[in-house]
Amino acid sequence: MPETSESRRDPASKSATTPAAPHHRLAARQGASAMPLYRVIPAGKAFYHVVEIATDRVLGYRRRHSDACALAQSLEARE
Repeated sequence: MPETSESRRDPASKSATTPAAPHHRLAARQGASAMPLYRVIPAGKAFYHVVEIATDRVLGYRRRHSDACALAQSLEARE
């Protein structure tokens, strides 16, 4: 396949014309950093673990993703 002038361009100049991905901001907790403390990860077929990010400890699990997210949010609210 013949090379086109587009493929020979400098990648830096190409990225300058490409719009940046939108940034998403986390809601900051009062008196704490904006980083979440808990993560929801898939753990097998139809199971999700809620993991503490700092220690990688599993604090709970749920069968539905939305329920696992609700558990993570309730744990965040306690902090």
